Amino acid sequence: MPKALANGVSINYEERGSGFPMVLMHGLHGSHRNWNAQVDFFSDKYRVITTDSRGLGKSEAPPEPEKYSQDILVEDLHQLLISLGIQQAYIGGLSMGGNVALNFAIQHPEMTKAFISADTGSGSDDPEGFKQRMEKEAGRVEELGLAALKDEFLRRGNWAFIYEAGMEVYEPIERDFVNNSPVGIANTMRQVQGSRPTIYSLEAKLKAIQVPGLIIVGEHDQPCIGASSFMHDKIPNSRLVTIPGAGHNTHMETPLAFNQAVLDFLKLVEGQRAKRR
Repeated sequence: MPKALANGVSINYEERGSGFPMVLMHGLHGSHRNWNAQVDFFSDKYRVITTDSRGLGKSEAPPEPEKYSQDILVEDLHQLLISLGIQQAYIGGLSMGGNVALNFAIQHPEMTKAFISADTGSGSDDPEGFKQRMEKEAGRVEELGLAALKDEFLRRGNWAFIYEAGMEVYEPIERDFVNNSPVGIANTMRQVQGSRPTIYSLEAKLKAIQVPGLIIVGEHDQPCIGASSFMHDKIPNSRLVTIPGAGHNTHMETPLAFNQAVLDFLKLVEGQRAKRR
């Protein structure tokens, strides 16, 4: 995979296909490989770019906690696109990556043709409790290491849907999790996950978004359902798709339904733009 210096760190990324750019960002515990089903599906029409967030995958993991925040991840993406010569793109992400996509659309609307936020908003319904959980889990990662925690972290709650989807889906997630930097994971948990603003606190900014947005949420992704509905209600030009039978990782658990939802949305966006011409 190529790497680019963006915002002071080395960011690992992969691209396949040609055409209009589509950027996809993973969630906590993940990597660019989480998007393999989407790369296979969309790269015949789009230039699909997937990244490893700072601290995760094969991207650089600074040891300093102050080098992590949601705004820093947004700026990482901003500078990566500039380094790749991309002036505008479809910006998408899941969970933590979905939050980055949403906030990129807020901060850089001129570079966002449309955005996709999937299973986004964990912690918004109970921010203090979520922050405390991230702090506790970060401490356990530092103390015990990732290998000792993989089953507990990846087979519980909404993550259990990944395990239930079968070992072909689960095993690559498990490998990515174990191979992550414990320092990067712990810093991301505390400084990004536990410290970001809730979706509800962004109400005024959501109402001001003018670019089209697709919000996807799994039927069983309880921590994200309320936040997803709120985004759809406040963002003027948005579409909400709830995927039946899915938990938190809709792009891997139900890739056919996920890809179809994205494709339908992009066709609508491109059709609207053609009409305006």
